[in-house]
Amino acid sequence: MPEQILPPPLGTVSQVAYVVSDMERALEYWIDVIKAGPFFLFEHALLDNQRYRGGASDVDVTLAVGNSGDTQIELIYCENDAPSVYKEFLDAGRLGVHHIGLMPEDYPSTCELYRSLGFEVAFECAIGGTDLVYFDTVD
Repeated sequence: MPEQILPPPLGTVSQVAYVVSDMERALEYWIDVIKAGPFFLFEHALLDNQRYRGGASDVDVTLAVGNSGDTQIELIYCENDAPSVYKEFLDAGRLGVHHIGLMPEDYPSTCELYRSLGFEVAFECAIGGTDLVYFDTVD
């Protein structure tokens, strides 16, 4: 893990994403208990140009996206066993918070900063024409 602490500001945390084992149950919880939403469901979401740890990936996910206050909540359900950051998380016996999302004003510069600090790209794709990069910040 890089020794340098990330200098602020890298952007406000605007999203908290959770890997779930049951999308219906997760939605019921977030809507009925937390009172978040409304949620928009994207079954078998189209993730273009997928790269997982440098190799091609074809992960199939169902996503639900809604808000709790000013924070976007993303629920992720893995539909297949393709190599991915989600499968890696599940294979480690984990569920719950998977990643946070930042929306920096200068996306390319922020990505370059993470790379320069030694963080590796774990996953990248595009969804709806928007490029996404997941940096591995876990030691």
